[in-house]
Amino acid sequence: MLELAFADESLREFCSKKLAAESEYGMVVARHLRTRIADLRAADNVAELVTGNPRVCGHDCFVVDIYKDWRLIFKANHPSNPLRKNKQIDWKRVTRIQITQIGQSDDI
Repeated sequence: MLELAFADESLREFCSKKLAAESEYGMVVARHLRTRIADLRAADNVAELVTGNPRVCGHDCFVVDIYKDWRLIFKANHPSNPLRKNKQIDWKRVTRIQITQIGQSDDI
């Protein structure tokens, strides 16, 4: 199971409290966000993610679609992140992540 951390307390609240997420993002996006969080918690590592068009974004971030143009961004959160020989993050071995942002495509 992936271990989740959050960049700040508001992200933690939006990802764990239904009413906070609905107030911030609306009911539809909040419902899809809860589904994505459940998907993250169910995976043993980042490479097991299959829904939400999961993909690497830049050098050290990962993006998962929530709903339409809404995205969830996270980064590896190990004390020493697992790396491949080319010094890129080895997402197949990442089991700890930090959610850093939730927003629409124009915002992220």
